[in-house]
Amino acid sequence: MQTEYDPYEPKKKHGAVYNIFKYLIILLVVAVYGLLIFRMCAKEDPSEAETFLWTQDSLDAYDLWKADEEREWEHFAYTQESSYRTYDEDTRISTIYSYDTFSCRENTYSGDGSNPEDKKAYIHYGQFHTSSPIYIPSAGGLQVTIRLNDEGMEELMTTYGLKSEPAGEPFGFAIYDGEQYYTDYTYTSFDRFTYTYRRLTFSGIDYTDVTELELMIYYAGSGSIDLADPYEYLTVYLSDIPMTPYDMDDAEPFAVTEGLKKPPYVVMTGRPTDETEEES
Repeated sequence: MQTEYDPYEPKKKHGAVYNIFKYLIILLVVAVYGLLIFRMCAKEDPSEAETFLWTQDSLDAYDLWKADEEREWEHFAYTQESSYRTYDEDTRISTIYSYDTFSCRENTYSGDGSNPEDKKAYIHYGQFHTSSPIYIPSAGGLQVTIRLNDEGMEELMTTYGLKSEPAGEPFGFAIYDGEQYYTDYTYTSFDRFTYTYRRLTFSGIDYTDVTELELMIYYAGSGSIDLADPYEYLTVYLSDIPMTPYDMDDAEPFAVTEGLKKPPYVVMTGRPTDETEEES
């Protein structure tokens, strides 16, 4: 026996359980999309991470640069992408020059530890990220932003056996060119979501024969740092990658940046030798 369809017959209403289940599904979908949007926004660095930091030295150098008629003032500062690709039409070979702005080396010691480079390999996965580099060769300047996530602070506490987060500034920084350490810098600090930022400006760097610059990161909670014993390091410059002029219009205002801080630590040039330890 067939039942005829009546278009005017009232539709059956679903029960309360069905409605609860439906709204839970909707809320779940909204939550997932909301979380994705939040994570995308959180990974975008704030405007403070791109700020041009002016010190009195950089201002003086800029005034001299502009006064020299043989120089183009817009070439006072430069920036650089973290990777660059070249292609040879004759050989059809593509070459990539790049450096990591994101720490992703393994959290282990490599080799037997006898090589100084091996001792640097105790690295902390995914905790640091650098961005917005600015190079000022004529003034020996370098500016870069470094970002630390919350897990990085937890790892720092574990590494150094800390029961609570260190009071004050826990990090110290230096620039290393393979032979010399540059420790003269000032910085600004700020937070966003689960990230802590430092915008650093170094001075005194000699770019003449430099092929690579590394940002050395130290734990400075003890009040001093050993330059030969970094907690982490990241490359921030490669001479093989072309530099492009920095838009100096983005450097306004041309005045010493307010709120610049000096690092609160004492620099140790290196570890004592075995003979020194025996004598003491």
